[in-house]
Amino acid sequence: MKGQGDSLPEVLHAFFDTPLFEEVSNLFQGENRILHYLYQEKRNDVTPSELSEQLHVTRARVTAAVKELLKKGYVCSIRPSNDRRRVYLSLTPCGKGYILSRIQSVQSCIETLQKGLGETDMTEIVRLMVRAFRIFETATV
Repeated sequence: MKGQGDSLPEVLHAFFDTPLFEEVSNLFQGENRILHYLYQEKRNDVTPSELSEQLHVTRARVTAAVKELLKKGYVCSIRPSNDRRRVYLSLTPCGKGYILSRIQSVQSCIETLQKGLGETDMTEIVRLMVRAFRIFETATV
């Protein structure tokens, strides 16, 4: 980083390239994103279609990720006896332990940021991020 004169793209590039940001962003991507969703839902009847819809990813991507998560033993699939076409997904104890460790790691990263910024700056960065999110939410590319 050069200093105060850095442009936003340069700052974002440097920020996104840090190990702490990588740790945080990994929770919200790919397989971890699915595990996080299943952990938050705390249900045993989440379908691949629901994952696709709620996470805004294609059914093919969900299918590929779920296949890997099944291989790793992080999720299990259940077919109800009354409808063998349906598949329900849930976390295994191993999957729950894994995603909890990822969540705790992200919490540690956030605490590091809070400690470094202080309460006032942390409040301000959250305020600005919410504002940026609202702009991006309605913008088109």
